Amino acid sequence: MKVAHILNEVRFSGAEVMLAAAANNFLSVGPAMVIGAGDRLGDFAPNLSEAGYQIAHKPFSRSPLYFASLGRFLQNENVNLVHIHTERRALSFSLMTRRYGFASVRTIHNEFNFEGQLRLRRLITRRAAQAAGTVHVSCSPSVQHNELARYGLKTELINNWMDPERVPLPSENMRDAARSALGLDRNILVALSLANEAPAKNLGALFRGVIEAVKRGVNMRLYHCGMIGPDLQRLASEAPHGSILALGTVSDVRSYLSASDFFLSTSLNEGGQISLLEAAAAGLTCITTKVGIAGAFDGRPAMHFIGPDADALADALVAAAQRDSTVAQKEGQLLASWARGYFVPERGAREYRELYERQVHRNDLRQRRQD
Repeated sequence: MKVAHILNEVRFSGAEVMLAAAANNFLSVGPAMVIGAGDRLGDFAPNLSEAGYQIAHKPFSRSPLYFASLGRFLQNENVNLVHIHTERRALSFSLMTRRYGFASVRTIHNEFNFEGQLRLRRLITRRAAQAAGTVHVSCSPSVQHNELARYGLKTELINNWMDPERVPLPSENMRDAARSALGLDRNILVALSLANEAPAKNLGALFRGVIEAVKRGVNMRLYHCGMIGPDLQRLASEAPHGSILALGTVSDVRSYLSASDFFLSTSLNEGGQISLLEAAAAGLTCITTKVGIAGAFDGRPAMHFIGPDADALADALVAAAQRDSTVAQKEGQLLASWARGYFVPERGAREYRELYERQVHRNDLRQRRQD
């Protein structure tokens, strides 16, 4: 079986990172290709090529000839199934797969909280794609719930995964060394947040929550990795005692994962945030809103759910600062052990391969009936 993954610009993002992590698991049972449909191919394409995927750039065009050309290309490449990863134009890709005889799967990678006419259009296009034979997959429990509640769409659930080999599980000595490299002593609580500024990320509440916790006496420092605008930069610079360091884009966060006690998130909605999976796999106590992949951690140790406001985060940080550190570390180790056993490429790739096989079988039966 040969699978073609259709993405927009192939960037350093969730779907692309997961494909890279699971390359051996996917490619061991058959070839696969990645098609970039954005104006630019994207700077993560070489990573996927090195991992073993065939790469093609087919920039989207509104011309009807575009889908005819794409369909013939996929036929010439002997593709059996098309995996659609886009939100925009997803129906068009689904209809193309039906027209040219391919099985199809579409992953919904985020909570799309559309309203009004746009919500109605998305409801219609999802149903039409389903009628065309595309099976929809949610990447986390909250995405699955959102699709059913907002669009009436029943989806398969295949939780996202991370690459545990890229995530440190530091011993106490390793954690002390990482802190020493950052100029930190044992007495300071270290928190990590990972997000580029966007309304859904709610970073203003996160920064204000840290500031309020420091004002209440918590001796802590937040390292924020991700691009932020001038307002958040000002807020960080005004935080008391240098308690917030905004680092911008950080390509390798392993040293910060090793040094940290907490992972923080106040997101309003998410998809299947890999940052949370990596934090859990590193044994951090996670203080987060219950969105995206966080719902899969319900009842797990070292996982604390909060409301999406500064006071809720501050309250949680004050409470966490008062806990016995030995107990917190043991809970983090239990969380890491579970995350490293479940949120792994082997499991995710296996669940997708099983779905691919079912879809190809159904598609073959449908085509025989038509013949």
